[in-house]
Amino acid sequence: MDFLPKGNSEFKFSQARLGSGTEIMVAIPEGEIKFGLVLIPDVFGLRPLVSDTISQIASNSIAVIAVEPFSHMDQDPSQLTREEKLSRVNELDDQIQCADILAAGKILREYHGCEKVGLIGFCIGGMYAFKTAGAGEFDSVISCYGMITMPVDWQGPGQKNAIEYLQLQSCSPVLAIVGRKDEGFAKPDDVDNLEKVLSNGHHKNLGSRLDIYEEGEHAFMHDPDRAEHRVEDAKIAWSRAFEFMFN
Repeated sequence: MDFLPKGNSEFKFSQARLGSGTEIMVAIPEGEIKFGLVLIPDVFGLRPLVSDTISQIASNSIAVIAVEPFSHMDQDPSQLTREEKLSRVNELDDQIQCADILAAGKILREYHGCEKVGLIGFCIGGMYAFKTAGAGEFDSVISCYGMITMPVDWQGPGQKNAIEYLQLQSCSPVLAIVGRKDEGFAKPDDVDNLEKVLSNGHHKNLGSRLDIYEEGEHAFMHDPDRAEHRVEDAKIAWSRAFEFMFN
């Protein structure tokens, strides 16, 4: 994972569950902790790629908790196919999903002494990063190609569009990373509306912004095994994400 900075800090990796039963992966530096980070993976959930990612991040003296986004769908979400998960997103509830993410952030602050805690998410994890940003509990939020509006098949009684949460005056600073060629989830009208929200008075004061990668497709920055992965863009995007978190 050359697109991620690699440090020299020793860390402890473990797997656990939140009080809600949601699975988490945890990587905590054994020495100084400079920052806390909650990570929400894509539709494939917690897996070796995620453990490798948070381990490399933790080597930079950053405490990380990765939260499984589908624990409330099945006791063992790893047994669900991608298609099954996507067909049942409409069963999920924003309040429950965001509560898990907020709980992970609270653990980093209260149990690991992190003065600042950021949030980063990818794909559906990016969508829930947008939504959780509305609570204003994170010092910075990075959404990587998160859904701006809900696909029709995902709409359910417990779901709202992410952009509604971003319009709240309580919203945290947000960096939205979008691939211009992400035709499925970054439609031009949605991107235009996102840009308008992130440039309103509230977000302008916070330093929120939208970064568009002209050649980027969906999932271009976090999974080197995907055909869409763009090495140089991934390096730039991660560098900007860390800069935004530490600003």
